[in-house]
Amino acid sequence: MGRYRYHKLALAPLLRQPEPFLEEISALSVPVKEDLLIFIRRNDLGAMWCQLLRRYPRFLIFSQELLQLLERDSLELAARYLIQQHVLNTVAAIFDGKSIVYAVFKGVHVRELLYDQPSVRPAVDIDILIHSADVSKAIEALTDMGFSLEVKEQNVSHEVTLYYKNVAVDLHWHILRPVRLRMSLTDEFLARRRLYPSCAGFDVETTLFIMLVHPVFTKYSTTSMASLVRFVDLLRWVEKQPVDWENLLNVFSRYGVCTAAWITARYLNKVTGMSLPDDFVRKIRPSFLKRTYLNIWIQYDLASKLMPYPVLIQIGLTLPAQDSFSDAVRFVRTLSAEKKVASEKKREILTAKR
Repeated sequence: MGRYRYHKLALAPLLRQPEPFLEEISALSVPVKEDLLIFIRRNDLGAMWCQLLRRYPRFLIFSQELLQLLERDSLELAARYLIQQHVLNTVAAIFDGKSIVYAVFKGVHVRELLYDQPSVRPAVDIDILIHSADVSKAIEALTDMGFSLEVKEQNVSHEVTLYYKNVAVDLHWHILRPVRLRMSLTDEFLARRRLYPSCAGFDVETTLFIMLVHPVFTKYSTTSMASLVRFVDLLRWVEKQPVDWENLLNVFSRYGVCTAAWITARYLNKVTGMSLPDDFVRKIRPSFLKRTYLNIWIQYDLASKLMPYPVLIQIGLTLPAQDSFSDAVRFVRTLSAEKKVASEKKREILTAKR
């Protein structure tokens, strides 16, 4: 079975007219279908597939026992969704009461706008961006209401995690590690926030910026840390939302992340056969030599193969994902300085919390 074959089989019925692909999958051998189901569930697509197979019951792809696993996934996600929404509403009420400007992003935000049944789109945690000046106030307000705080030195430059009712809330004052970008994006992005019926979130272009850039630097794009559900989000977002591509291009250029966005666009094409607008992809693509090199990583899925050696991925993929040599040099220099003050920053946050 060719490279990315399972990716395409798992995604195609969710992104295109399902019947031809379900017919193709029905003809596969039982062991291959069993492996496909494992792949589907590992990539957070179980509930979506359960919903799909309910709509097309004539396709007897999986045994009754395996179908029950998908049904269980759906029920567990529905329960988790309700708890997460309760916690999100609690956080929103606390922040509104304290006049803390915030925006919810990633899965918890987009699932409300893209899915008729939002619970089929799982979210590991609730991601929220606030201004750095509000961090101490936000942590104090949440811990006073019973949230427990966890501060990790490796993430203390941009986020902390708070837990409530077994739900994790990742509180960010930078969406990415700040040394990744030419300047802080927090103020600009919070100025772009919108009030939706479900929560305060970002506008179309800012959400798409996060979809295209965040997985490259934090999940290594196609590794086991980056579930395929994000490609469903991405394609549905582009299909349903009116994107100002020139505006988005301008934001990528200013923050120095065109290459990272191009990497996601290339992976998207490899695993789904679908593409972002050609003109946009052409404008964000790196130089011929760099894209030839990065295409080797994409073609052979090197990030997944090198998962036991994250330093090699960081050097070989995420460092070249910086737009320019000077961006890469800045990252290496400032990352060292950031690590030196991480323990002190952690103490400051914990002290302020008390």
